[in-house]
Order: sequence, then structure tokens, then C-alpha cells
Amino acid sequence: MAGPLALAALLGCLSWRVHAGNSPALGIALVWSMLVAGGYAWMESRGRLALYRRVYFAALAVCFLLQMHLPRTGPNLEPYCHLALAGNAVHTGYNQFLAVTGGAWGSYGPLGLGLLWLLVVLAAGGTICGWVCFFGGVDDLFSSVRKPLFRIPNASRIRIFQLAFLVVIAGISFLHFEPEFCRVVCPFKLTGGIAATHEHPLVSSVVSFGLAGGVFVVILPLLTGQRTFCSGVCPFGAIPPLLAGLNPYRVTVRQESCTGCRTCGSVCPSFAIDTREGKPSINRYCTSCLRCVDPCPANAIRPALFGRFESRLFPWVSLALGGAISIFYVPGGVLALIRVLGSRPS
Repeated sequence: MAGPLALAALLGCLSWRVHAGNSPALGIALVWSMLVAGGYAWMESRGRLALYRRVYFAALAVCFLLQMHLPRTGPNLEPYCHLALAGNAVHTGYNQFLAVTGGAWGSYGPLGLGLLWLLVVLAAGGTICGWVCFFGGVDDLFSSVRKPLFRIPNASRIRIFQLAFLVVIAGISFLHFEPEFCRVVCPFKLTGGIAATHEHPLVSSVVSFGLAGGVFVVILPLLTGQRTFCSGVCPFGAIPPLLAGLNPYRVTVRQESCTGCRTCGSVCPSFAIDTREGKPSINRYCTSCLRCVDPCPANAIRPALFGRFESRLFPWVSLALGGAISIFYVPGGVLALIRVLGSRPS
């Protein structure tokens, strides 16, 4: 029980530090900390890693979207959007270069947050897309609710397109000095208030956001069982694979136990499993979602940390990182929902 207790203590202390003085938010944060730690204890005892990760990840996404879109009071504690940072990387970096060389150190904040996200990627790798990202839980949820009707092949081409899209969108954003991904494509900004702040007409903005969200976040994940937004469109999702060799996390196939049944490839949502000489291998696009672990009939796939097969530290670190970031926005999402429900006429 040392792992769950340590996780509860870590998240509880952070909850107190972030929400001290706000009793409702602190109470919700402490309850959330207990739920995360309790879920980890269940994972340890039952071994159902993928199932709990899926429920936990969906809860992150729902709470973030509630806080993002529902009316709220009090300070805004939403994390700085890493999708915007990635899509606007050249522009942001150039602005910060000007700020530093011009002595405007007060304008250095966004770059510092960008460097913080980069450190998170270096530490967690693709795990950030499977356990931490408050947007990723949305298409992860839709990709897992039903049996897929078909699968999209040619994984490498999909992910190469994603990298090319990042380069193009970052270049256009730099030329226009505007976050073009946020203005035109991002499906998570489908609200009139956000769309109306840009120069594009409200109707065209809502249509473009709605199409991107409807096709890549809902329809294709439902039909294919694959995370098409995170694996093909999300600008941030192109970054972890570039740094995959530097992080200690791995989902590993024990080749001597593998029977070559290819069950893992049929359930992978992230185009992360290749087949070589009849045996699967996990490539750098893996998000550590662990969906391939439980279905493997030979028990040949397990998470690893620093090469240690079946490491318990793997899910603990993932939950600690995602749980720590979620402490900032989960209470706000729950409180926003309570306020909306409480304001309805009886």
C-alpha cells in the first residue's frame, strides 16, 4: 500500500497548496486525490491497468471541458494550452527572443511554460498523450466505446502527415503572428465567445471548429477505434515521438512469449504497433495507453520503466504527473457543473 499512500499524500499536499482558502475547491481536490490513489491501489491489486486508465483519462477530459466552457467564478486555473504552444511554437519563440534581447523579462512567462511542457515530454514521452493531456481523453473515450467498423492502415503515413501539419501550421502562424491552429482548426474552442474574439466570422469559425471536432474527435474514433485527432491532427502530438528515445517509459513486447496473433495491433488506437517477421514491435508513437496489455493471450506485453519489465512505477509516475496537473482544473469543472445544475429552475 506504500504506492497508493504516497500518491494520495503527494496529490493531497498539492491540493492544499493550490486551493488553500477556497474550501469547496479544496474539498473536491482532496476527494479527487483519494479517487486517483484508490484507483491506483485497484490497479495494483487487480492488474486492470488499461480499464482504470481509460476511466481516469475520460474523467480528466470531462472536467477540463466543463471548466473551459461552463460559466465559472473565481480565478482561472486552467493549464496553459500545450496545443497552442506547439502550433504557435515559432511565433512564441521569436517573441520571447525579442523580449529577452530587449530586456522585457516580464514577457518571458509563456516561454517558461513552453519549456515546462518540454520537460514533461522529456520525462514522460508519449505517456503524456495517454495519461496526462486533458484534450486527449476526449478522442480516447470515443475510440473505446464500441467495436470499430474498420481500421485505418499505413500508420507511418498518418504520423508523418501529423509532423508535416505541425511544421505548416507553425510556419503560417509565424507569418501571420496569430495562433492559426487555435483560430481555425481547434475543435475544443467550439464556443461563440471564443470564436467571436477572432477576425473570422462567427459562423465560419463555428463551422470549421465543428467539422474538425466532429470528424477527427468523434466520428473517425467511433468508426475506427483509433485516436485520429491525437495521432493525425494535434500539433502537440507530433512532438513526443521526436523525443521518444530520451524518455524512460516503454511498453515492451517479450518476443520469446509472443505467438504472433496480432491481437495487439487490432486494438492499438495510436498507430504504434508494427509487424516485423510476423511479430509485433512497438514504435515511437506509443502513448502508453496499455490497451494492448490485457487482450494479449500470451501475456507478452507489459509496461516497463528503464527496461524493467512490469514496473509498478510506470503507472504511479503517470498518475502522479496527470493527477498533479488535474488538481488545477478538476475542482473548477465540478464546481461549474454544480452551479449550472443549481441555477436551473425547479
